[in-house]
Amino acid sequence: MKHYLIVALFIGASGSYGYQLWQASIENAYTAAYSSAMLSSKVAQSKLKAKYERKLDQQAQKYSRKLKKEREEFERKTSNLERKHKKDVAKVKHQGRIRSRTQRSLALLPLVGVAANAWLEKKEYEEWKLDNPNKSLKEYTQQTALETKEHLNELITEFKEDQKTLSISLKSTFDKSG
Repeated sequence: MKHYLIVALFIGASGSYGYQLWQASIENAYTAAYSSAMLSSKVAQSKLKAKYERKLDQQAQKYSRKLKKEREEFERKTSNLERKHKKDVAKVKHQGRIRSRTQRSLALLPLVGVAANAWLEKKEYEEWKLDNPNKSLKEYTQQTALETKEHLNELITEFKEDQKTLSISLKSTFDKSG
């Protein structure tokens, strides 16, 4: 009631100019209140937007780290496979050289064979050294001796199997004729 009385006195005292002034102040108050409400709404929207952008960034970083770990694991596994394959290929190549060396060694004449075998051995060592630059002559000798032993064991096993087959065949032939 007091407010109405103050408004009535203000209007009565100042007349129409006071009324216009009062109306302008009400419009200004309404505009200020509306602007304030819009501003607080925009602030709330920007806070929500920032909150969800942070969450999206966190998720993106999480999956980026996960993808990076999977990529590193894939690269590690493929490099291990490549290394293993390269090692297997080198082993097969070396076994082929061992077989041919054994065959050449058995077929060579004693004096000429020793010289030719030494020259061929030197060439094969140089080729092996290109494939294995960090290894020494001792390691080459050990590897060569081991592979030669394995190859000779294979030859002996094949020879024994051939001998058994021949003896069984001859035995069956003698049994039929005798």
